[in-house]
Amino acid sequence: LSAFLRQGAEIEGKRILVQGWVDKVRDAGKGSLKFIELRDGSTPPGRYLQCVLEGPLAQCLHGIFLHRESTVRIFG
Repeated sequence: LSAFLRQGAEIEGKRILVQGWVDKVRDAGKGSLKFIELRDGSTPPGRYLQCVLEGPLAQCLHGIFLHRESTVRIFG
């Protein structure tokens, strides 16, 4: 993840695969939107990558049961 965090605008608009542990999950939009803070062993403490799940992805079974320390692979 730290490589993606360093690249910033260079990867904007590109599809990438990230994987790591969920640090925080926040629900918004009556269950149709979730914000996930993702970390892995390469990120310094307090540095996270925020991922957004919307629509059917936020409402699917895997999206509903996300919690801290869940392991995920997100492509988007």
